[in-house]
Amino acid sequence: MRKRVLETLICPNTGSDTFEIFAVELTRGDETVANVKFKDILDTDDVKEGVIANIKGNMTYPISDYVGSVLSDEDAHQGHYNELLNRLSESCPAAYKKAIKANLERLASAKSTHDGEWNREEMEYYDADVATVEKRREFLETIRKKPLWHIFIERKRHLMDRVTLKEGVNVLEIGCGNARTMAKIAPPSEKGFAYTGIDIAWKRLVLAKQVMPSGDFLQASALNLPFKENAFDVSVAFGSIHHLPNRESGFMEAIRITKETGHILINEPIDKPQFIDEDKHPKLRSLIEEYEHSEHDNDINVEEFHQIIARENLDLQHEYFNGSVLRTLMTFGWIKKIPVYSTETWWRFLIWLDRGFIKLFCRKHSVLGPSGAYMVIQKPKKN
Repeated sequence: MRKRVLETLICPNTGSDTFEIFAVELTRGDETVANVKFKDILDTDDVKEGVIANIKGNMTYPISDYVGSVLSDEDAHQGHYNELLNRLSESCPAAYKKAIKANLERLASAKSTHDGEWNREEMEYYDADVATVEKRREFLETIRKKPLWHIFIERKRHLMDRVTLKEGVNVLEIGCGNARTMAKIAPPSEKGFAYTGIDIAWKRLVLAKQVMPSGDFLQASALNLPFKENAFDVSVAFGSIHHLPNRESGFMEAIRITKETGHILINEPIDKPQFIDEDKHPKLRSLIEEYEHSEHDNDINVEEFHQIIARENLDLQHEYFNGSVLRTLMTFGWIKKIPVYSTETWWRFLIWLDRGFIKLFCRKHSVLGPSGAYMVIQKPKKN
């Protein structure tokens, strides 16, 4: 994690923006440097192991495997924080040791909350597939070999290509997971913008750093983003808001941290009647929906989001719907085994068919589709 992240950071417990870092270990070019004080950390240094701290406030947050964790006491996984902070404390100066000790004592008395339990359950669920070094290595190889054209093509055309990404632009991806979409369709190393990805799943972020070494990654709650107001030029949510216990609160947080005249980019599944009733026909339903969802998966209500956009005086600059029943029927079971299925050409053709089917036969939220929405939203400049 680079120290530039501190320019946007606030404490999720107190709202303070006074932080420093002690680097137990960092990467400087091709070198590894140990025990570096904050004043000696260069802008280009990437901290592998260390502590983000507000010494006076006894607020400490760990950095491990280049990933920082900035969670409130209620959201933090105590076992995870205890392990990381106790280990890092062994190599820290006395002032940091004292702050870490006080932090751990406070953390031990933190009250359990619904959102906190939700976050910890999500962390455990999504970390399971990448729990070990070996699993992350295998997943990384899969990411490199198997482009997800069914999401890359439309996210690029209907979201990322509609904003200007260049040097000086600051981008936040909310719920970045393994960051494979941004790494493929808008790599910051090529375009020159600063990228920060947040997710609740720690080990997914460790993998994300391997997928996108030029990015900065933080474990954080989308309902309590540890960032200042108006901190980012662009905020992106690729299928993450529907995982939250309160979708409106997640959307409002994305709006809060986006600069005036900045953009919020959203791609989410939307509410609609089921083509095949899951309760009445579970086996038939499983044939066309092989992906195993977290129990926290939801959809968003487009009309409610439209109401928020109007209430907040936002500008909905572009809206696109996809995912008709035709697309569902053409992408399940044995069809996925056909070699052409994984090619970009096939998916461009299917996306064209899907769009035509929606225009001809579907009304929004009808049983035939669509099932997904893309929105490019601009935050207005205050008068």
